[in-house]
Amino acid sequence: MRPRALTSLCALSLTLACGDADPKDDTATPKDTEADTDTDADADTDADADADADSDADADSDADADPDLCGGYTGVRGVGSSWTWSFTGSIEGYQTSTVTSISGETVVLEVDSEISSGGYTNTYDMLTTYRCDGEGFWYTGSDVDFRTVGPGYDESGTSTSTYTGYLIVPADPEVGTSWTNTVSGTTTMDGTSHSFSFTTTGMVEAEESVTVPAGTYTALRTVLTTDGSASTSWLAPAVGGVKTDSSELTSYTP
Repeated sequence: MRPRALTSLCALSLTLACGDADPKDDTATPKDTEADTDTDADADTDADADADADSDADADSDADADPDLCGGYTGVRGVGSSWTWSFTGSIEGYQTSTVTSISGETVVLEVDSEISSGGYTNTYDMLTTYRCDGEGFWYTGSDVDFRTVGPGYDESGTSTSTYTGYLIVPADPEVGTSWTNTVSGTTTMDGTSHSFSFTTTGMVEAEESVTVPAGTYTALRTVLTTDGSASTSWLAPAVGGVKTDSSELTSYTP
């Protein structure tokens, strides 16, 4: 059977890695990249000065890191916050997500991932967009370049998706917190668009100690159900997602 290219990507790509794809959650669009080269005659001197300035800026950024910027359980503390996960079980690979910009309530992440399963390897380069407000952390859209390679198969493409009403986690979750939302949106893939709608229900079931390669955390075990399909994740305060059904956090930078 002809395999389906990786076009359905996890809505939690900011705080959680995901290896399971839901066909309705297609997300992708090519992401423009530019390589800037410094050809200034004073490049060496400038580079040293810039390095010192960057070092100071990084130190200030760390000192000013705000664990509550987008709610205490997202881990978004500012531009540069970054997570890396490894996949487990029958899925192999990695995912790295980094906050590239914050403007008002809008947070943008750059995601790079490679996932192998069943003899096929999926790679994607993605921008995901979220909204932080008093209610919580909302997934609002994504642009993705993807490629799937396997035995006698090689397919690539792009897609763009927008979402309305997709609450990932409330602002102040605790054991017993629950939420239900009807999500709607549009996906455009290789020039063809379609609309979708589905229901998500979230529940914080328990607080547990979780050990992953990045460390040991006291985390909230959270189940998100989408049209009857459930996935479990563990969210740690000031860090965000540290574990899912198929991935573990290997490193986190505030």
